[in-house]
Amino acid sequence: MRAKHTYRLVYFDAEGRGEPIRLLFLYFGVPYEDLRVSKEEWAEKWKKVAPFELAPILEIDEGKKMLADSVAISRFLAKTLGPEGFIGRTKSDAAKADAFVYSSMDLFTPFYLVKMAEDDQKRAGALVYLTTSVSRYLRCLEKHLATTENNYVLPNGVTWADIYILFVIHILEGMNPDFIDKEEYPHVFKHYVKMRSNPKLKDYIEEKWPSKIV
Repeated sequence: MRAKHTYRLVYFDAEGRGEPIRLLFLYFGVPYEDLRVSKEEWAEKWKKVAPFELAPILEIDEGKKMLADSVAISRFLAKTLGPEGFIGRTKSDAAKADAFVYSSMDLFTPFYLVKMAEDDQKRAGALVYLTTSVSRYLRCLEKHLATTENNYVLPNGVTWADIYILFVIHILEGMNPDFIDKEEYPHVFKHYVKMRSNPKLKDYIEEKWPSKIV
């Protein structure tokens, strides 16, 4: 796809909240600048111009417009660059896709609590919270995907919600491959394999996301 605008994503040299945005650009085949900055560079240059002083930010047309917040940026890209129906063909389908995106992002809280735990006691409590949150997420995701014929969130095919689910399952696999139990969550596993194999994403994922379960 030939881009009508120029885009620069500013984030750290990590996956985190920037990776879903990278996946969307890749899926749409739209060129962009993937500017990966250090924490020092962010503090010195970018924090003061970021709308909420947080990364990521997306610059459009060499800074004429600047967007903030990972989900807001992703939804903007899904709506403006994606094919018809990529955020949902109807208002109710769009709300359903949104719900799966937000529920996926909700897991970032327990992810970070585990990562930032200062001692064994806090880490143990964070792990309990993480395990409970992951089980609920996977259980509800499995229940929904089991009702769909195409094994995507919505009947019209891949949406931005599927991109977010793909990324979160990848994170869960990296934290603990046993989270993705093929017997307990067969439709979640099928979705993961299917999205990893998508021709628009496959080469990047095989290079950047080696898997122990696929």
